Amino acid sequence: MAWACPHDSKDQWLWQSIPSIGFPWRILLADVYARRPVGFASWPMHWRVSMVQVILRAYRQRWSARGTAQAWFAPNTPPPLIEKFWRPMVEGALNTEFESASAAVFLQILRNTLAGPRGATDCWHPKKNLGEAAIDPLIALACARGVGIKTGTRGLRIGNHSVESSQGAIPFDHLVLALPARECRRLWQQSPLPATAESERWASVETRGIATLWALQNTSGSHLPSSRLDCSRGHLILHRPPGAWGQVHAAVHSAIQPASDWEVAEDALRRSVPSPLTESITETRLTHERHATWACTAEAVDTGQAWGVPQTGVARVWRAADDMAIGFPATIESAVIGGRLCAQAIQKSFSNAS
Repeated sequence: MAWACPHDSKDQWLWQSIPSIGFPWRILLADVYARRPVGFASWPMHWRVSMVQVILRAYRQRWSARGTAQAWFAPNTPPPLIEKFWRPMVEGALNTEFESASAAVFLQILRNTLAGPRGATDCWHPKKNLGEAAIDPLIALACARGVGIKTGTRGLRIGNHSVESSQGAIPFDHLVLALPARECRRLWQQSPLPATAESERWASVETRGIATLWALQNTSGSHLPSSRLDCSRGHLILHRPPGAWGQVHAAVHSAIQPASDWEVAEDALRRSVPSPLTESITETRLTHERHATWACTAEAVDTGQAWGVPQTGVARVWRAADDMAIGFPATIESAVIGGRLCAQAIQKSFSNAS
């Protein structure tokens, strides 16, 4: 994995490799292992020293903190390094603006990645899409074991023993709401269900949006190094490994407030694509996720409102989501942890009942 960012001049790009070795050698020997392409300069020495100081400071604090990421990084961190590296790193990981993002959660991410074991920062890309690689086999396994799966039905109202949907009533013994807090609250308000501590928490959950510009580069262009993260104009650009069909580049604008101007975000994304790629790009696609994730703000984390529990407060109605993994932001890993917690809670309730 490597990180590239434009320097003060338009023609110079800075390059920093993150080697696949364990902590603390990953940080101390990063430049020894760095292999820079032609035309890239290494990070300034005071940036590299600051990086080591940040990791050591977090280590001394036992990877814990309070307040915002901005307040935590402000002392002794060069402002250009914040804008070129830490801000996009925080906003990309937490999907929350740097000024409000939780320092505590981000330090946990640093602990698991930059300060993690060998290979913790390696980039892995699936050769197939996630549906073919994960979802479809799981559905086939569930169906083979007698699980009935119905798709294309939107739940509209939760009753005592059934969900009233656009395709009629669907009976249930136990119901799992595998939905974000915003959708759970909407569904709860449309149903004759009492307010609970967990349902009231959903009302306080803020959301942030993500805009992604996907660009397909044809096979004739010069492909960029894969698994490289670019920071340009405050956005992240991920270059995926090239194949016989070309190379895919993803420009991502994270931490978008729901009320933000999405046209401005789209224009900024298109301008963020490096100029050498524009001539060989054959197709682009822009995706808008206006409420992509919950906002991992310092206020929510420090007040204990960031993470919920599987029990909704109503018997036989449970919830699994990505805001249940304490210490983690909204990620696929968090969603998996939330699913496990919900399954364990249901299993425990059956054991207690018997």
